[in-house]
Amino acid sequence: MSSHMELQEDKNKKGTATRVARRLENRLKELRRKGKAAAAEQEEEQEERQRQERQWQEEQQRQEQQWREQQRQEEERQREEEEQTKSYMKGKWDEKCNVRDEVESNNLKNHLADLNLATKSPTMENLNRAFRTLAMKTHPDKCPDEEKKKCGDKFKQLNNSKATLQGACFNSR
Repeated sequence: MSSHMELQEDKNKKGTATRVARRLENRLKELRRKGKAAAAEQEEEQEERQRQERQWQEEQQRQEQQWREQQRQEEERQREEEEQTKSYMKGKWDEKCNVRDEVESNNLKNHLADLNLATKSPTMENLNRAFRTLAMKTHPDKCPDEEKKKCGDKFKQLNNSKATLQGACFNSR
């Protein structure tokens, strides 16, 4: 009988081992399913992060393009303003300085004489050339020490004459 009981115990042990093995297999399968689900969930999360990153990058690129377009438009506007100003100034400065009506006053006659301009309608080019020539001769740094005060006064007078005549040229139009 003892052998019969031993057989019975062996069967019970085998059955228990088989049941334990089956339980472990089922548990393992369940964990694998959960692992696959978790992996799938992680993959979805990663895809969502990548999608958000792409959207963020696209938004950054769109904003950068808008900023560049605004910069380009601002630069173009500034260039147009500069061109208008240059063409206006060029027209004003290249035209003859029409001071005939104002030359009748002794003040402008004196200013023309200060710059050694004989004509009553000097161009701005002539005005600037005459000023530069005389300024080089009468600048206080170019004069000897004993004549510095006299040269300084003459230089100030030349600057004043040039400014007055330039103003007359601009205001005459």
